[in-house]
Amino acid sequence: MYNVLIVEDDIIQANAIKKILQSEYKNMTIFTSHTYSDAIDILDNNRIHLFILDIILDSKNNSQTGIHLGTHIRNNSIYTHSPILYITSIPDQINEAVNNIHCYNYLTKPYNHSDLIKAVSELINSPLMPKAPIKFHDLQGIIFNIKSDDLIYVKSEYKVLAFHTINCIYKSRDCKLEHLLSILPSDFVQCHKSYIINTSYISNYDKTTKLIRLGNNTDNLVPVGRKYKEQLEKRIL
Repeated sequence: MYNVLIVEDDIIQANAIKKILQSEYKNMTIFTSHTYSDAIDILDNNRIHLFILDIILDSKNNSQTGIHLGTHIRNNSIYTHSPILYITSIPDQINEAVNNIHCYNYLTKPYNHSDLIKAVSELINSPLMPKAPIKFHDLQGIIFNIKSDDLIYVKSEYKVLAFHTINCIYKSRDCKLEHLLSILPSDFVQCHKSYIINTSYISNYDKTTKLIRLGNNTDNLVPVGRKYKEQLEKRIL
């Protein structure tokens, strides 16, 4: 799960950005702020993974701009390298954002839906974004956390999800396979009605038997369903 902070003084634009992100990404918690001070309050009480900042937050206050907010963010060691996407109607301001704040991308107004999604997707899929652990309850009700990098594949059977990790297997009834896929990083793909795999662990794919081997463990053989075969092969071949 990613926490995203949108700071935009235009309420209509802020809500539009939020709506677009909510329609495209199911694994986001989105905070919106319309002022510098409100943004600071959100930062003080939440861990943010991605920032979307308007440069001009208050035309009457030159000491509380998006650039100043970016400086405040960078001065916090937690956010030294966190992705910042700037939005502005004045292209001349971008130089300061890039050189002083080291933002990783920017959009100039007006921009469209696809521009925003492309910019955000590039940041989400970059090495800058931390891969948040997946949190579930096991069959005894005990909470467990799994780092996505440690998750090899997930199997669904009789409404129970079995999480096969590099160390052990966890089982949970907390959600369905479809929902799990929506919150996992882009490395994961569904290859069968009952399986999601981490493509980073694929060591062999036999197109004849339609079996995927994950890692070096001969027990980690996962079937490929006819419905998912074409899309999977586009990803891995």
